[in-house]
Amino acid sequence: MPLIQVTYSPSNRSCCRNCYEKIAENTIRIGYYVKKGGGYTNIQWYHEKCFTKANLWGVTDIELTGLEELSGQDRLRVKEKFEAIQSKKNPVKF
Repeated sequence: MPLIQVTYSPSNRSCCRNCYEKIAENTIRIGYYVKKGGGYTNIQWYHEKCFTKANLWGVTDIELTGLEELSGQDRLRVKEKFEAIQSKKNPVKF
């Protein structure tokens, strides 16, 4: 089951895998864990606005973590975003 992590960016060093711009410090970033060759896992970070259903193409189940670390309004907005991209083929576990 793919793991999606939602967190505030601790610095401005990570780069969005969609638009390739820096993700500003203290803004929400969404990370998608990807298994690479050689048996290691890499996380690809995205701006909140850049993460779309296209990032989840072919995924059957998703585990979303980190919501509890977000402030109330941010948590609600991110949860609504994932509910909007959720389909019967892509259930999201909170």
